[in-house]
Amino acid sequence: MSVIAVIDLRRAVLLLLLLLLAFGGGFPGLDASVSVPGRNKTSGTLPQNCDHRSVVIDDYDGTSMDTEGHGKFIKFAILLPEKPSKARDVRILSTVLPVIEMATKVVTDPGGLLAGFRIEIDHRDTQCSSTFGALGAFDMFLKRKPDIFFGPICDYVIAPIARYGAVWGIPLITSGGLTEAFSLKQHGYSTLTRLMGNYHEFGAMMRDIHRHYQWTAGSAAYLYHEWDEKLGRGFTDCSMAINSINRAIGGNQTTSDTFDEETAKYADYLRLLRRIEKRARIVIMCASPATIREIMLAAAELNMVNSGEYVFFNIEIFGSMAATKNPPWYSRNDTDERNQKAKEAYTALLQVVAREPEDEEYQQFSNEVKMLTKEKYNYTYADDEPVSTFVTAFYDAVLLYAYALNDSIAMLGEEQALQQPINGTHLAQLMWGRSFKGITGNVTIDSNGDRISNYSLLDLNPTTGLFEVVANYYYGGGLQFVEGKPIHWAGDRMTAPPDRPTCGFDGSLCPDNSLPGYAILSLVLGLCVICMGIAFIIGYRHYKLESEINSMTWKVNPNDVLSCNPSRVHRGSLHSIVKRGSQAVSIVVWIRMSPDSRRALAIVANQ
Repeated sequence: MSVIAVIDLRRAVLLLLLLLLAFGGGFPGLDASVSVPGRNKTSGTLPQNCDHRSVVIDDYDGTSMDTEGHGKFIKFAILLPEKPSKARDVRILSTVLPVIEMATKVVTDPGGLLAGFRIEIDHRDTQCSSTFGALGAFDMFLKRKPDIFFGPICDYVIAPIARYGAVWGIPLITSGGLTEAFSLKQHGYSTLTRLMGNYHEFGAMMRDIHRHYQWTAGSAAYLYHEWDEKLGRGFTDCSMAINSINRAIGGNQTTSDTFDEETAKYADYLRLLRRIEKRARIVIMCASPATIREIMLAAAELNMVNSGEYVFFNIEIFGSMAATKNPPWYSRNDTDERNQKAKEAYTALLQVVAREPEDEEYQQFSNEVKMLTKEKYNYTYADDEPVSTFVTAFYDAVLLYAYALNDSIAMLGEEQALQQPINGTHLAQLMWGRSFKGITGNVTIDSNGDRISNYSLLDLNPTTGLFEVVANYYYGGGLQFVEGKPIHWAGDRMTAPPDRPTCGFDGSLCPDNSLPGYAILSLVLGLCVICMGIAFIIGYRHYKLESEINSMTWKVNPNDVLSCNPSRVHRGSLHSIVKRGSQAVSIVVWIRMSPDSRRALAIVANQ
């Protein structure tokens, strides 16, 4: 076949693949045609040796050679964005390529799993776009069919490439694709292996936490980042994670509030929290660290922190244990006063993150990764920033592929197992249902091709200002609290707050023993009538008594009465008495005296 014929054939194949891309579907809930370009800058850019050129590694020293060599040859295809698609995601070419390179050197070292193999490492920038990511896969496929895809990590890029990989017979290993739709491996994802589990496991941990504190399934409210539907970007990772958590908890009456963190303002968070405080006490959030900080400051302003009545959970999908090294509440661009308020607000926050190994081997490995990343790939980690397990998982991905290829050689023989094109569907099946010791700890892949992952619950230590691991969630072992590390509940509470107020959010759970308004009004009016009646009776009796007294004509003024000394005998006539008392007894009184009184006075006077 002539060179021109070969070129024309490749062009025809490429055109056919582009048509498949144009009309190909994604998976339920994801539209493969949605493009999500990268928006955020990294701390470094890829150097010249990280362009689309490939290198071959065949020994521990990483000696590079031309890819036209002969022998046991394997091609690794790396599909990752050059720039992160979101602020908190560090799974980019600059951070993952060093990890894959280190793992490749180890497995090709004499005595390694793939000793004697020559491995080509090729990569493309997916831009976290279902269009450019798929085109990068086609480009590498037409150049030379890859034996395995590492990545992509964005769900909308994984969807088409995983489906095409199943048709091409190429295994795909990724630390992304956590959405539950990818669990349906029989529906086009038969070669997809996920090394960080899925969102359902986040939900299983939250379900155990709810059960431990006796919180009901429908008591939680969700607050998470979601793009505006008009932008056509599809669902965010947070949206898919929250939906999985809600299903795992069993909530069907829960409330959700969303925001676009690229456009939302502080006032928007205040408004959303005011709605939540009327219907929930458990708030499960998902957003970037900077957005979570603003939300917690807004919660503190609404007294949702100091009251001790609320608990906030932050689901760190692609985060790491960085909060145990650097305080996430601190911002160097903010004032000291606001940083202090943020620290106090974080006392009501618990963080859920993927569990990270704490042994010395992993720490040493992380340091080597940081050094290689800085020297060769021009990316610098922040001080005390740990290497995320979502990045180091690609090291275990190389080991997993090496184990599966070794098993295939043992089963089929080297000639048949390595016959090009290598049967990737068979290798994918050999990866599933396997356990081995990886750099991130014990790696167990279940029968559905998903890693069984463990997670940690972090709580803020008010003294140090750093988060600490207070509990771990193990698949099959459930939620296990760390001895001697109690949770510091906000508002100086000693126990977890209830998931709802005692009388409910509207007071309907407590009987209303108080009198209704009309009864109180009637009672007041009745008392007023009674008081008025009593006052009237007293006034009437007083008036009647005064009237009776005024009608007594015999009444004598005390000043008109002459006292008599009993030891003396007063004799004389009435005339003399009157004469003697002419100054005291008034003739008017005498006239007004009744006849009986006059006779009595006359008798006294005659004695």
